[in-house]
Amino acid sequence: MASAAPPSAVASAARRRRHRRAPPPPLLPAERHLGLGGRHPARRHADLGFRRGTGLGPGSAAHRRGWPARGGGVPRTRRGGFGAAGVAVLAPSCPGLTGLDLSNGVDLGDAAATEVARTKGLRRLSLARWKPLSDMGVGCVAVGCAELRELSLKWCLGVSDLGIQLLALKCRKLTRLDLSYTMITKDSFPAIMKLPNLQQLTLVGCIGIDDDALGSLDKECSKSLQVLDMSQCQNITDVGVSSMLKSVPNLLELDLSYCCPVTPSMVRSLQKIPKLRTLKLEGCKFMTDGLKAIGTSCVSLRELSLSKCSGVTDTELSFAVSRLKNMF
Repeated sequence: MASAAPPSAVASAARRRRHRRAPPPPLLPAERHLGLGGRHPARRHADLGFRRGTGLGPGSAAHRRGWPARGGGVPRTRRGGFGAAGVAVLAPSCPGLTGLDLSNGVDLGDAAATEVARTKGLRRLSLARWKPLSDMGVGCVAVGCAELRELSLKWCLGVSDLGIQLLALKCRKLTRLDLSYTMITKDSFPAIMKLPNLQQLTLVGCIGIDDDALGSLDKECSKSLQVLDMSQCQNITDVGVSSMLKSVPNLLELDLSYCCPVTPSMVRSLQKIPKLRTLKLEGCKFMTDGLKAIGTSCVSLRELSLSKCSGVTDTELSFAVSRLKNMF
C-alpha cells in the first residue's frame, strides 16, 4: 500500500493550484492576424498600414513632414489582408489607442470605418487609399472620433463634399488634413477653411479644385492655416491663386508645384501673406518678370524651390537672389 504524501507536499500542491492562472481564451482569427491577444490598455499607436511607400509610416513623405507614426508594438501585416472584423478587434483590445495607420487598405470601406469610429480617443488616423470608402464611412468616423487632430483621406476616391462637410462640422480640433487626390470641389472648401485649429492642409492633385473653388473663399479667412499644398492641382490659374491668398494671412509655406503659370500679378498678391517663409514652384512656367517680382514682393522668404521650372532667366534669377537676403 502506497504511503501518504507528507503534509508539506500536499500544502505546496494546493498553493500551486490556487495560483495557477487559467489558460487564455483562444484568439479569434482576426486577433491572430493582427497580433492582438487580450487587452493592451497602455498601447497608444498602431501601424497596420499595407506599406507601399505611402501613408504615414516611417520613410513616407507625410512622415517626413511631421505626421507621427510611432508603431505601438502591433505587428504589421504585409502579406495578407484583414477586413472590418479585424479592425473591430482594435477598440476593445486597445482602449487607450490614440494613433492608427490603416493606409493602403484598398479593400476596406464603410464597414471598417464604422469599427474605427468605436476607437473614441483617436488623435491621428490614416485611411489613405481606402478605395471603397464613401461619405457614409467618413461620417461615422467624424461622429465617433471627434477628438481627431490629424487625418489622411488621400486617394479615397469615393469621398465627396458631403463627407468632408460633415467631417469639418464634427471634428473641430483637426490641425492637419490630407485630402490629396480626392473628388472634393468648391462646395466643401468654405467648411474646411472654417476649421478653427487647422494648420496644415494638403490638396495634392485635386482636379475638382479650380478658380471657382478658390474664389468661394472670398468671405472666409483661416488665421490658423500655416502650410498649404496645392501642387499638381492643374485646374487652377494665377487668377484663382491671387483671389485665395487674402484668406490665409498667416501662411508660412505654400506649394504650387506643377500647378499654374507664375505671373507678376500673382506674385505681387503674395504680399498679402507677409509671414511666408517657404515657396515651392517646381515645374511651373515663369512668365516675363515673374521671378523678378518674387525678389520684390517676397523678401521674407527663406526657401524658394524652382526645380524643373521653365522661363527662368539668368538676369531675373540674379535679381531675385540679390533681394532675398534671408535665404543665405
